[in-house]
Amino acid sequence: MAMHSLTQIIIINLNIVKIFSQFLLFFALISCNQIDENKKLIDVYYIGLNNSDYGKIETVLSDTLTVISGEYIMKYSKMDYYDWFQWDSVFKPKYVVKEIIKSEDKYLVTTDKICHRITFLAGEPLTTTMEFEFKNNEIFKINEISYDSSTDWNKWTNRRDSLVSWSKIHHPELGDFIFTQDKQNGDNYLKAIELFTKN
Repeated sequence: MAMHSLTQIIIINLNIVKIFSQFLLFFALISCNQIDENKKLIDVYYIGLNNSDYGKIETVLSDTLTVISGEYIMKYSKMDYYDWFQWDSVFKPKYVVKEIIKSEDKYLVTTDKICHRITFLAGEPLTTTMEFEFKNNEIFKINEISYDSSTDWNKWTNRRDSLVSWSKIHHPELGDFIFTQDKQNGDNYLKAIELFTKN
């Protein structure tokens, strides 16, 4: 009788262990799937940037997107972000995603970016690490964490300031293109670069 009871206890305990293991496996699979989904959102975002396809980008963005760059905190609606997207697209950017690392509930994404503007200012790709945050399966915050320490910011600043000063004297019709990020100012910025380099 005692042996029978002991056998029943062992069977019950084994069943509990089996159920608990299945429970852990279930949540591990959910967690892995969520990680994969968030990485897919990041991939779609950069594919959209590389192909100048805002339709793709819009599908992975929250209705309100917060972008942090140093001391600047900018909140965009999807329409507002489209203005920035058009500005960025003028320079024909190419983003290469080098690494995606999950850090708690955030994702650190390191990219190389090259475009007409960066080529003019730096002469080489700009490596940036961005922190992505997600809510309701959408990107709702992007924080610029760091830039490659090898970037020559003095060269960047000097090239930019020389361009702006030259443009004000020789092509004032291009206006203050450096301050507002929209398509018109992007076009003017690119035009200034083309005229300056031909000078």
